[in-house]
Amino acid sequence: MKLVITTVIIVLIAGILVYFYARLGGFNPIETSLVTCTDFKLMGKMYRGTPQDSNLPETFKEVEGYKKEKGKGELFTIYDTEPAGKLDTLQLFVGLEHQKGDPIPQDWITVTIPCDQAVLASVSSHRLVMPSPKKVKTNIVNFAKNNHFDLEGDFIEKLINDRNVEILAPVQPTN
Repeated sequence: MKLVITTVIIVLIAGILVYFYARLGGFNPIETSLVTCTDFKLMGKMYRGTPQDSNLPETFKEVEGYKKEKGKGELFTIYDTEPAGKLDTLQLFVGLEHQKGDPIPQDWITVTIPCDQAVLASVSSHRLVMPSPKKVKTNIVNFAKNNHFDLEGDFIEKLINDRNVEILAPVQPTN
């Protein structure tokens, strides 16, 4: 009898976990497509340090504060160096779209990334169940290869909101 009760409890808990995983978007696919694009003209801050450093969230807060103050669009991130672990060095650009005539805050830089075509990976799920960056990158690399494109340059993350992220990878046709 105890075995039956234990089994029922385990099945119930597993069912509840699967339900919440699904509600958070854990089963949502990574939607990948080829898009045309124009050069990305961004302004923002570079961060160099470990993922655990308190300056990393401060960098995001500063850029997000400017975004809210000026009514700007989405937040962009570009990882120049992705860390393998929590203590490895991370080099990251956090910024916003730069329009001609926009004032550039002190300590900020501008970045232009050329783009004619890109592989676009759209992820729509809560950050707790979002696919890993490695899985998204693998998806993009496979899509480009299967469609005879070579990746060119950095991956650009466009943080639309808490549940929606677009990753753009500029490409050129394979020669």
